[in-house]
Formats: sequence, C-alpha cells, structure tokens
Amino acid sequence: MKSPPSPFIAAELEVEDRSIRMLRLQSSLFLLFLSVLVGGLFGILIFLFPEIPLPTNQRIPIPLSLIMLVGGLVGSTIALKILRGHRRTLLLSCDGILAGWLGVTASFLLAFMASIGTHVERHNAAKSTLHHYSAELNHKMEMTVQLFSRVAQRWAALDFNVRRGLTDAGAHWYFRDSPALRALLVLAEDGTQPWRRGKKAEDLFWLIEKVNDQEVSRWIDQTRAAGLTSAWHFPDLSQPSIAMLMITPAHPTKTSFITVLDLEKMLKPDARSAHRDFGISIEHGESALSREPHHGQFDVYERIATDIPNSPRFYLVATSGPVDLLSVAGSLPFVLLVFGLMTSYLLVMGRSLLTIQQEQAAALSLSAQQFRSLFSKSPEPVFAFDCLGTYQAVNPVARGIAGLSVRDMGVVRYHDILTPDTITAHDFKTFDTAFGKAVAGKPQQFDVRFVNAQRRLHDYEIAFVPIVVNGAVTGVFGIVKDITDRVSAQENQRVLQKSLESSDNAVVVVDARDEQLPVIFINPAFSRMTGYEPHEMRSSPIQRLVGPETESTDIEVIRIAITSGAPASLTLKCYRKNGAPFWTQLSLAPVKDEAGAVTHFAALMNDISEKKEQENRLAYQATHDVLTGLANRALFEDRLGHDFELARRNKQMLAVMFIDLDEFKPINDTLGHKVGDALLVSIARALESATRPTDTLARFGGDEFVLLVPDLDDVSEAEDVASRILNTLARPHQVGNHELYISASIGIALQDEAMSSPEKLIQQADMAMYKAKQQGRDTFEVYTGDLDSKLSKRVTLRNDLQEAIRNEQLYLNYQPQVDQNGRFCGLEALVRWKHPIKGFISPADFIPVAEETGQIVHLGRWITTKACQDAKLLLDMELLRGRMSVNLSPLQFHRPRFLSTLQSVLTKTGLPADCLELELTEGILMRDSQGAIEILRALNDMGVTTSIDDFGTGYSSFSYLKDLPVHSIKVDKSFVDNLVTNPKDAAVCKGVITMAREMGLNVVAEGVETREQFDILKQYDCGVYQGYLFARPMDLEDLLPWIHARIGIAGEARV
Repeated sequence: MKSPPSPFIAAELEVEDRSIRMLRLQSSLFLLFLSVLVGGLFGILIFLFPEIPLPTNQRIPIPLSLIMLVGGLVGSTIALKILRGHRRTLLLSCDGILAGWLGVTASFLLAFMASIGTHVERHNAAKSTLHHYSAELNHKMEMTVQLFSRVAQRWAALDFNVRRGLTDAGAHWYFRDSPALRALLVLAEDGTQPWRRGKKAEDLFWLIEKVNDQEVSRWIDQTRAAGLTSAWHFPDLSQPSIAMLMITPAHPTKTSFITVLDLEKMLKPDARSAHRDFGISIEHGESALSREPHHGQFDVYERIATDIPNSPRFYLVATSGPVDLLSVAGSLPFVLLVFGLMTSYLLVMGRSLLTIQQEQAAALSLSAQQFRSLFSKSPEPVFAFDCLGTYQAVNPVARGIAGLSVRDMGVVRYHDILTPDTITAHDFKTFDTAFGKAVAGKPQQFDVRFVNAQRRLHDYEIAFVPIVVNGAVTGVFGIVKDITDRVSAQENQRVLQKSLESSDNAVVVVDARDEQLPVIFINPAFSRMTGYEPHEMRSSPIQRLVGPETESTDIEVIRIAITSGAPASLTLKCYRKNGAPFWTQLSLAPVKDEAGAVTHFAALMNDISEKKEQENRLAYQATHDVLTGLANRALFEDRLGHDFELARRNKQMLAVMFIDLDEFKPINDTLGHKVGDALLVSIARALESATRPTDTLARFGGDEFVLLVPDLDDVSEAEDVASRILNTLARPHQVGNHELYISASIGIALQDEAMSSPEKLIQQADMAMYKAKQQGRDTFEVYTGDLDSKLSKRVTLRNDLQEAIRNEQLYLNYQPQVDQNGRFCGLEALVRWKHPIKGFISPADFIPVAEETGQIVHLGRWITTKACQDAKLLLDMELLRGRMSVNLSPLQFHRPRFLSTLQSVLTKTGLPADCLELELTEGILMRDSQGAIEILRALNDMGVTTSIDDFGTGYSSFSYLKDLPVHSIKVDKSFVDNLVTNPKDAAVCKGVITMAREMGLNVVAEGVETREQFDILKQYDCGVYQGYLFARPMDLEDLLPWIHARIGIAGEARV
C-alpha cells in the first residue's frame, strides 16, 4: 500500500495540473515554431545544394521554405518575447529550450539523412539491376548471334536453296523458342529477298520497309564491305529496343540472313519481376530508345553502356518514380522526424519539468525547513494525524502535553490518549466530531478540557486544518493553544462581575479622561447604599455624593490621587440621595490602558457608619472600664504621665492611691458574679462621690481601683482623701436583696523630685496596699522605702519557684494515715522545696505565691502526676492501702479542662481512679457551688473520691454538705491542737465527727501529735488519723520500709 506523503510537504511535492497544462502548451508552441524554422532552413539548404541526393517528393519547395523560415523566426521571437515578458508564467527552462533546439535539429537532420540514405540505396539498387541486365543481355545477344549464325551457315551450305517446308518449319521453331524474334528474311547481294517470315505481319512489313530504307541499306553495304559475319543495327530510334541482326556467312553470293529482335524481351521475366520497382529501358546517346510508362517525374535515373561486338553503343537505363510514402522506405524519414519531434517535446517537457521540480525542490527544501522550524520551535502544540486519527508527527510541546514519543508516531491514535481519565465524554465527542468534519475537508475550531501528561487539568483551544494533496484530504493538522489562563481570566471576570453585583460593598467606576469624572458603572450595593439608581448616576459627576460636612482635606486627597494617577484610601463623609450623611471607607484604584495611561478610576465604598459608631464606643471602651465606666489602666497611665509632668513643672505634690477591696472574692464566690459585679459598680459610684473632679479614678481589674490625686500640698491631704474613701466604703451597699458591707486596703505613694518614672508610683502604691492588708485591712498605708526590699523578696521567691518547677527542685513527701487500730490505710502527698542555695523553703511561703501568680496550675499538675506514679508503684508492689490523697488548688479545680487533664494523668500513670482522693478547700466548693457539684459528680463517676480539707476554718456550712457528693472531711489541725485543754475545740471536733457519721462521711483528724489527742478522737469515733504521733512526712524511699513494718499490725498505734 502506498504510504501518504509526509504531512510537512504533502501539498508541495507535485506540480499543479494547471502548471503542467501551461508547460505543455508552451512546449508545443515552442516546438511548433522551432520545427517550422528548422524545416525552412533545411529547405533553403536543399535549394542551395541541389546535388544533395533527395527524393523529389521529399524536397521542400523554396517558396514554402522561405515562408517556414520567416514564420518560424517571427513566431519563435514573438512567443519567447511574450513569455519572457511574463516570467512568472514562463515554465520553459533554458535547458528545455536548448534541448528543444537540439532535438528538433537532430530530428530534421535524422529525417534528412534517412531520406538521403533511402535515395542512395535506391540508386545503388538501380545500378545493380542495370549490371545484371547488361550481363544477361550480352549473353543472350551472343547466343542469338550464334544461333542465327548456325542457321545462316546451314542455309549457306544449301546455297540458300532450302525447301520451303523446311524453312517454314524452322521459322516456326525459331519464333517459338525465341520470344524476342519478330521477323526473318534472307537478303541476296542484289537486294532480292528469296525468303522472309514474320511473327506478325506488321513485324515483317516493318522489316521489309527498313531493309529498303536508305540508311539501313547503307549499313548493310558497309557491313558486307567490311566482311563482318554479324552486325547489329538499331534502325528506329523511336523503338530503341528493336534491333536488326545481320548474319553474313562465308558464301560467294554474300547472301545475308537478317532478323529483327526485341532486346527487352530477351530478358527473363523473373529477373524483371525481381526489379519491378525500376523501369528498364534502352537509350542511344541522349535519347531513350525504349521507356516503360511511369506516372510522375523520374526520381531515379541510372544507365550503363553496353558494348556488344559489331554493334553500336547503346545504354541500359533504370528509372523509378517518387518513393511511395506509405512504404517503409518512404515513411521512414517521416516516422523518424515525428519520433524525433516527439522526443524533442518530451525532452523540452522533461528538462523544464525537471528544472521546475528542482526549483520547487529547492523552494520545498527551504519551505520544509522553515515549516519544520515553525513546527518544531512553535510554542504552541501542533499535531499531524492521518485520516484514521493516528499521530504522524507532533512537535516537542505537543509531546509534552500528550506524553507521546517518536516511537508512537504512526502507531498511537488519539483514542489511546483521550481516555475517560483525561477527558470527559462530552469533550471527547466534540473532539471526535470535529475530527470527522476536518477529514471531510471542513476546518474546525473548538475548546476542550484535558488532563495532560503532567496530570494537570488544562483548557485547550484546538483548530483542525485538513491536509489536502492533489485535491484529496490525506490527514489533519491539529493546532492547539493552551487557554487555561484565558478561561481562568474569563471565569475570574465572570466571578468578578457576579461578585461586584452581589458584593455588599459599593463599587463605582468613573472616567478619568473627563474632568467631570462621569460615572460609567455602579453596582447594586452602591444603589442600596446611596439610593441612586444606575440611570441616575450614569454620566453624572461623582461630586454629587459630596455634602457640606465633607472634609475639604479629604476632597483634596481625592483630587491629588486622580491628578497623579495614584491609588488612595481614606474615610469620607458622603450623603445619600435623601440627604442623609453616612461614613464610607473609600479606596481609589487607577485603571490603566496598555500604554500605562490612567483611563478610569475604580472606587470601592464600604459603609462604615456603624463601624464609626462602634469605633467611638471602642475608643471609649479602650480607655474606660466596661463594667464601672471608670477610666482603665491605659487612660489612667496617660493621665498620670500628664499630671506627673505638670506637677514636676509646678513643683506640686502628686499622690497615687491603690485601693484593693477586702474579702471581695468570698462574696463573689458565694453570691455569684452578678452580685459581685453590681457591688463593684456601687463601689465605683461611692468612690466617685468621695473624689474631686480633677482626680482620676480607674479600675485596674477585679477588685482593684487606683486613684490619681494631683495638686496636693502635703501628705496629710492624701491621708484625708484615703480616710474619706474608707468611710464611704464602710457604708452598706444595697445590691438587689442583699445589703453588703465591704472594706478596703489603700496604699498611698507620693511623688518626689528624684522619681523619674510616673509608673513607679503605681508600683509603690501597690506595695503600700499590701502592707495595709498585712496591718489588718480596712486601713491605709503610705509607701516608705523599706517596702521595696519586701516586694523584691516576693518577686525573687516567684522567680525561684518558676526555676524550681522547670528544674525539678520540688519533690514529694508522703504522710501515712492510720485507722483506729493503727493500721496503714492511706497517704497524703505533700510538696517540698529544697532551694540549692536557700535550702528548705516552707510551703506556707511559696504556695500562696504560686496561687497568686497562677504557677499553682503547673505545680499542681506535676504534684498529681508524681503522686499517681508513686501510688501505682506501691500498688504494683502490693503496698498501697486506701488511697493517695492530693491537695487541689482552686485554680486547678475551676479550669475548663480540669477533668480531661486528670483523666489523662490517670491514663498515663496507669493508676486506677479509685486509688486517688482529691482534697478540696471549702472555698472551692462555696464558689459557684452548682458548678462545683457537677464537677464532683463527674469525679465520682470516674471513681475518684473527694474530701473537704481544713473543715471548719472557712465558711463551713452544714447545709451544703448534704448536696455535695464528697466522701470524707478532714478536721483541721487548729482544732486538734487544743482538743485536750479547750472544751470548745473538743466540742467542735465531736460535733463534726458526729455529724459526718450521721451523713455517712468518713472523718480524718489532722495534726494528731499526742496519745491524749488520739484517745479523745477515738472516743469520738473518729475513723482515720494523720499526724506526727504515727509518722512524719517522708519520701518514697523511707516510706517503703515504714509500710512494710505497718502491714498487718493491729491495735494501738506506734508513736
């Protein structure tokens, strides 16, 4: 099967049919004129050289030759001039023209030579025929002489007296055997004719007439006189082949025997028939004695002389008319000429076509190289398919998209690439349909989405162009353009358009090329914001949004931005259609054309009227306490800095008072945050009533208030203000149904000349406030220098505690618990701190600091985790009895993730929940009691038991015990210490134990250090004991042997 041409050159390989037809016409015209010209030249040549042996019917007449010469020259010149004037249409090449000249000349020369050869051959054939005839004629004439010489001799022997019968018989036989014999007679010397005979009467009459002719008589006499025995004579030139033979035998009477012979009849019929193309005749001198009739002029004329003894010279002549043009010899020159001209035509066509093809090949090579360069270097993918959809060629970009290689060419079809994994069914149908139409000769263009070889989804625009060769479609070019960005841009534009239409922000576009800045676009949000419809704003100046309260500086900012073509953003007060003002956040963005010139401005308007109001509120809130409306820390510090500098310049005294409410937290925890907040508001109003308008009262958070008192003359004025505040706060505060009393501790700090930082006053006032609390609360203290060292110790302790937590300087001691029989029944984990420099630091010192700073959360998590790990170790060693008790901080208990954190500790350590007990203070349970009950129930569900630590020292209430899901209570050591000597403490202990027993709660007595205490508590039926009487707190290493010693011991406890 013939493979289709390469798609790169398919349309270039063949000479177009129209060009071939034009080439044929030009070649034909050129050869026609050239043939006429060369034919004319040969005609003139033959005329100038008539001796050239050519057949008469193949000679061109001179007039015709001249006409052909002139016509050929003129025609060729005109044709070439016309074609040269239209070089684009001249398809004859120089090689073709030269080949034409040579071919036509050679064709005519070959025909000319063939004609000459034919003519020479005929002449040679004529000569050969004449020699043959001459030899035969000489032989027969000699035989005739001999024949009739014997006859004459016989007659002479009889003295010419031969009986008539014999002579007649002999004559009969002579005429029969010699066709050439026409008449006989015997001529005596005296002229008498004793005997005579003729084949025909007229032949005899002719002989008698000629014998009597004077010329013949003279010949007879001369022959006898010469003594010739035989002689020939041709008496009638009109019949050159009729000869007279006279035989004179040796006889005294000189009687002669004369015969008349037709020499032409002496020739054998077969010899004549062998040379029937020629006419054979006899001539004497220049006159023909005999000619056979031929039509037309003689074309061949040859003669030879015949010398016969005793005979005048005569000539044998061979003639022939024009050669038959239908014969081989006659048609050969014309056949050769036609063949030569056809060959010349083919040469002209071939050379010109070859030149055209060479030129086209060169152009094609350049075109192919250019096309291949365009094909291979094109940044766009290009595919070439055959009509079946098989890839024939792809450029590198296309290979990268489709994942094809060179080996795939001619093998892989697009069906193999466009699979359901790479293209949707709809897009494949579009592709396949377009390909079918392209194969049918119709260019196609369409878009598809395709997953390329890099597994990326792209959008492509494909153009199918049919490859047409010789009018037939042999394949299809696929030109692909990646339009992913364009589709994305269109999608973005569509989304942008929809976004603008659906946006809550107003968008307006103005024409910056017009000084009036007319509006050309607004979105629906703009109409909703301003009340203006699109037709009302279109072509209107944007200035109609400006009103009397619009800041001129804002208008100037807009003008400068538009003039400079720069973006701008500002807050602007505008006016709606109904005249109502509103605030908008305006963002101006220039829109530039391709030359970079600003043609439009897009404005984004956001109605921030509510935001403005909120900002005003936030600005107020940023400087004021939300709950009380008092100044907050930021505003206070700003006022402090201002008054501080003012006081320094005016050499006045300035005081800062730090006011901290006493025991506010229990009220807040007991009565709830709502009551606590209302109390704070009431206190704020009371404080305001006790201060001057020039004073600044602020709330720093919680129950802390700070007062800035400027323009003081001495410290006593500050003390008077503090006393007035304490008296004011001492009044009852009616909060809902509650009449609450509250006091405060006040620290006073005074400005001195050496102080450089106003914030230092706040710190000093804070330290003075702590001192006031230490003095019993409900009082004030003025800052003195010794307070710095105390504060420094407190800060140092906090930092050291942080280091101790980070570097694991803390450790646990465990104090065992025993039952009434002295058996080991539980443990309490107690944290201890050994500072590397300061040594042991009491929990009474660092626990309150940890509570205040929040460090207690991390510390409590570490204590719980460590205690659970050690309890699990004891459990694994089968040494744990009862539960491991761990003290819990209020901060830990009330953290949102307290329960999940505890569960995580139990899971991590592997300690069963029923082996852990948490000790809670009464304050934890009193604060948000409902929330506390829910947490306690959750702990109970987990299996963790709880106990109330230091029961009786706080806000103990027997009523809440019935609602709290606790398991035990611990009698505080302060009651156990005086149990033996103080009946009231004994009564408290007895009451607590009795009440707990009645409620089904376990009781643990703390701080049991003497046998008397133990006995009394045992008498009260206390269940569990903890104290130095049984064991001091010890580390795990010491605890293990203690437990080993106590396991199984019953009865009284060991001291």
